[in-house]
Amino acid sequence: MIRICLICLTAILFFVKNTAAQKISFYKIPAQSFNPFEVLGGAKYDVKVEVPALQISKQITFGQYKKYLEAIEKDSSKAFYKTQLPDSNMHLPEVYKAYISGNKFDDFTVVGIRWETVMNYCKWLTLKENETSPKCYYRLALTSEWLSAYKHLQTLSKNHDFNKNFSDWLISTQDETSQTDWKTMFAFDLTYFHKPNEPLSLKRKQIIGNSYHFSRKNLADYHQYSYYASEGYAHVGFRIVCVNISDKPDDLAEDVFKFWGLKL
Repeated sequence: MIRICLICLTAILFFVKNTAAQKISFYKIPAQSFNPFEVLGGAKYDVKVEVPALQISKQITFGQYKKYLEAIEKDSSKAFYKTQLPDSNMHLPEVYKAYISGNKFDDFTVVGIRWETVMNYCKWLTLKENETSPKCYYRLALTSEWLSAYKHLQTLSKNHDFNKNFSDWLISTQDETSQTDWKTMFAFDLTYFHKPNEPLSLKRKQIIGNSYHFSRKNLADYHQYSYYASEGYAHVGFRIVCVNISDKPDDLAEDVFKFWGLKL
């Protein structure tokens, strides 16, 4: 588990301050057809993926995430509220206390949020902004969507927060059987929505992107690590995509709403 001192944490966050603390900002990415292996920089295969146009956010800040915490503190039990806080295991106790106390870090990327908790945040935001019938929903990005956004922003040399200070959770599942099969790992977006009582081996999710903790030459290198949905990490933040479901929902939307215990 990653533990860093308070001075180090403050220094890191000083350089990655996100000034849009309350309003979620989205990058608009056009539809793209590209070879994901060229973006990943790993093994080379002649593969093309088609990624529809999407809206993907900048990394969510602590201030934005606190809107969720404030809402559930009013409407949920104290026990559940505590489970939605950043993971206390990511820092030493005194560092953790300083991190979650006050508003000092509201403008910075929120870290230490479990994948499962991110999904709760997305559920809350979806319901909050779709009080009647849902026209859109929020979720983590698929691997192909993250790569599409990164490729587009890099190609245009636009200022962005991808692959820099904090890695990102993906909705994609980490599949041990795909470790030696690059096409399975990256050409397709595998998702599996685990149940609470299932073993940790079935709760492995993908992250992507460099961070202050480590930097890799190729994005493909991140898939050799295990990241558990039930744990939060000090170097991992998250961003969300806004998906239009006013027309016919896709299979992933059906799976996400089922995971939330909701019906479309």
